[in-house]
Amino acid sequence: MSEATVEYADTTDAEWRERPIDVRPYLTVHGYTKQYGAPSSWMVRLDGSKVWRRVYIYQISNAGSAFVRVAGRKLFVPDHAFPTS
Repeated sequence: MSEATVEYADTTDAEWRERPIDVRPYLTVHGYTKQYGAPSSWMVRLDGSKVWRRVYIYQISNAGSAFVRVAGRKLFVPDHAFPTS
């Protein structure tokens, strides 16, 4: 059996901004899909990038995992990386 690997986004010097989004177009009959996740109101510009990326959430019950898409990969964002203010 192969091991699953998790890649994390480098958020050491990332810039954050909150930009609300209407989530209704992302809803399906069964809720959010595992493939796409739920869009959040947060956007991040990762270290050394000029592109603002939407932060998505995989949510199961009361536990969620945040991630961004970069070049076809899903990079997870650790909880401590989010701004606290």
